Amino acid sequence: MESSHAKPQDQGGLQTRVHQLENECSELKQECENLRRTNSVLVQNQLKGDSKLSELEGEVASLNDRLERAEAEAKYFEVRYKNRKWKYPLAVPTIPELCSLGYDERESERLVNDITDIMDDTLKMRRGKKIVHLSIGRIGVDSPCWEGKIPHYKEYINALAEYRHTIEYHRDDKFHMGIEGDIEFLPKEVLDLLQEALRQTHFDKLGFCGFGVGYVDFISKCVSGDARLKDLRLDRIHFEPGNIDIFCQAVNNHDSLQELRFEFISFESQEENFGGIMSKLKSKSLECIEIYSDIFSDLRPGDMDFLVSCPSLKSLWFYGDQLSDGDIVIMQDALRNNKTLTRLSLNFRDPPNDIDLHCLVPFVFDRTSLNSAYESNHHCLLEVCYWDNDVHYRRQINTGNAMWNRRKKIYIILSTRNINRRNAAHFESDDIGIKHIPQILSILKPFSEHALHNEYSDIGEEHEVVTPFSIAYNEDSDIGDEQEVTPLSIAYEILRDWKMPELYSYLDRVDE
Repeated sequence: MESSHAKPQDQGGLQTRVHQLENECSELKQECENLRRTNSVLVQNQLKGDSKLSELEGEVASLNDRLERAEAEAKYFEVRYKNRKWKYPLAVPTIPELCSLGYDERESERLVNDITDIMDDTLKMRRGKKIVHLSIGRIGVDSPCWEGKIPHYKEYINALAEYRHTIEYHRDDKFHMGIEGDIEFLPKEVLDLLQEALRQTHFDKLGFCGFGVGYVDFISKCVSGDARLKDLRLDRIHFEPGNIDIFCQAVNNHDSLQELRFEFISFESQEENFGGIMSKLKSKSLECIEIYSDIFSDLRPGDMDFLVSCPSLKSLWFYGDQLSDGDIVIMQDALRNNKTLTRLSLNFRDPPNDIDLHCLVPFVFDRTSLNSAYESNHHCLLEVCYWDNDVHYRRQINTGNAMWNRRKKIYIILSTRNINRRNAAHFESDDIGIKHIPQILSILKPFSEHALHNEYSDIGEEHEVVTPFSIAYNEDSDIGDEQEVTPLSIAYEILRDWKMPELYSYLDRVDE
């Protein structure tokens, strides 16, 4: 019968195998430790390499910038040298010559001044002089001796095409180009030259004013070609059917355009109105929009969607007529979803209706409760401006200090409720606990009587009055104006009327 116990030699073999496995495990652990150290060294080297790579990339970018500046400087002086003896090739007519052609003395003087200005700017551009603000004005058949001015415009535009080298050389400065008039009357050859010159010259600001047919297409192409453009201003531009999509596409696809200004825009079709432009704006770079037009009566649902679809928008200015009830609702809906605006300015010709305007206040000041006031928008300045008897009034909610804005709103609610001793009752409904009382009292502390009544004093230009909003609102079924009482009165009401035993018990526990 075989024994159930292992033989001694078998046991010895097992022990040997165990030792072998232990040694192998030890070796594997050592290899793992070596690999870990090697990996740590590699990671450190990679971090050093990434840092060095980032440093080298910065040096390369700096060298590229220096190279571009050197090339721009070389081209600038090359053009200046080429044009050092350039002379204006056209003659400027004299007043007597124009009078002999049938123009009266006033028209003749105006024409001579126009052509002289064109000639002076042409000479400056040819010679590389820095002109921060360039313009082409009074384009159109209503201008005196229109046909005689066209050759001078052509010389101007040819010089403008070369002027891009001056702008590149002075790249840290800002250059503005303005065009005024009906460009449809320019010959196609000249118009093509102008469009190409504007596409290549890369101004920081472009301004267009006129009613010419095809003007919006021309503007859109100029915007698309100017990669440096930051500020676009349209004045008295007429939109024809189909122009809106072309224009908005050019704006939305632009990477650096930050400011957009409209003044007195008109439309061929009632179906395509100003709201149609705003509803299609989806620019990622726009930071400021100014609108000088009576657009409020044209607002439709969706027209204010750009407040959400333009994520960089910080400032919005309206100049026009009163807001209707429907406009208020549309603006409310759009503003409710906006988190980026830091200034909303509504400017009217006549004093606005407080009952209408108070509907916009919840955008920056929700007075439903202390909690809602605390969580309101404290960053966006809401202002309403208007003229009354030759005095300009500005009424504001929010200043530049978000913390102060939050404190002021909470103080206004507490102060208004204090008139009828309603704070204690509201603390119950607002779910204000004992632990919040020290914070509330600290919020009241800065509002001394002097600070309250002088917060907005001496602000504004001559003949301008700046005041905070004081709009009636509904609370407990009573219509009452905002009130400002001394902080001591509010503190006394709280300490007298609200949970005195619990309050002292809480303070005792805090002291312990």
